[in-house]
Amino acid sequence: RVMVNGVLAVVAVYTLMPLTWLLIAATKNYRDLFATNPFSLGDFHLLSNLDALFAYNDGLYGRWLLNSLLYTLVAAVLSTLVSVACGYAFDKYAFRGKEKLFGVVLVGVLIPSTVVQLPLYLMASRLGLVDTYWAVLIPSLVNPFGVYLARVF
Repeated sequence: RVMVNGVLAVVAVYTLMPLTWLLIAATKNYRDLFATNPFSLGDFHLLSNLDALFAYNDGLYGRWLLNSLLYTLVAAVLSTLVSVACGYAFDKYAFRGKEKLFGVVLVGVLIPSTVVQLPLYLMASRLGLVDTYWAVLIPSLVNPFGVYLARVF
């Protein structure tokens, strides 16, 4: 028991040290970042660092942040709605080829997402959707594992 707890403590420290360094480094200015010990606190410059980050390149980071929130929230809500609708249909309705189609959905769970990225890109390119929000949102709408979970529950 002591050995297991010791190993867990070492793993926890190993995992948390980079995060601790990142939080401390975010509060330092450029000079203190390289002149002081990595885990020692220098002068507190977090607010000026954040100001410089959001002002960089005419606020590009803020736009990236808002895009990420948009993609995450909209895609999560729409993907949930599509998955629940499909799972409900698989569970409650009887139609020809239902089990075979659900088998295709289960095969979709087994295929890594990296395998379908190139075909999805080529389809989006042909439709003229590259460099638009739709090129990211449309592929994230269909989640075979979500359909499976919706049918099971």
